[in-house]
Amino acid sequence: MAKARAKASSKSMSKMMDGSLGGFTIIEVVLVLAIAGLIFMMVFIALPNLQRAQRDTQRRNALGEMAAQIQQYQANNNGRLPGYKLGGNKSTYTSQEEDDASTLAEMCTNNADVTGSNAASCFIARYMNSNVDDTAQNTFVDPDGWTYGLTIQKWDGNMPTVNYEDHMIYMFTGAACDGETVMPSNNSRNYALYYKLEGNSSICSQNS
Repeated sequence: MAKARAKASSKSMSKMMDGSLGGFTIIEVVLVLAIAGLIFMMVFIALPNLQRAQRDTQRRNALGEMAAQIQQYQANNNGRLPGYKLGGNKSTYTSQEEDDASTLAEMCTNNADVTGSNAASCFIARYMNSNVDDTAQNTFVDPDGWTYGLTIQKWDGNMPTVNYEDHMIYMFTGAACDGETVMPSNNSRNYALYYKLEGNSSICSQNS
């Protein structure tokens, strides 16, 4: 009996030594590690693209938010668009601009009307940021942390030949969208919002 138990124990030990008892072999362990490494590498490569797509989605939403506020401005001003009363060249609020509350309050005394050379600054302050009289400014910001700039410009029929400035939203009056580019519109109250996304793509949004 004792010999039989010893023989059985010897066979079990032999199975454990040659891996036939159900444990992992070295090849199986290496294969699992290789698959895990491949999955990690795929996620590592795909993650930046996913994050960029998420940021660009937020930028598209920001243009939608601006379009809603332009509509609100038009409702307050008999359908007029923010900008020059007489169709001047352009008005620009740069993303680097850091106007304090008192300066903006002095420039933008009329809460409803946003016209003239300060049109872009006043529209950002009055309609896109929390409150022109609040010391907390620059609430309308890009996902990367930079304040959105705004250029309000009458469409002159030509896309600029140079790259658009980063973080700058371009509002072209008398314009519409043709895919990702801008084209003229027969209606002077139509506009196109253009913004450069990450990479080589861009977005064009219109009200017509």
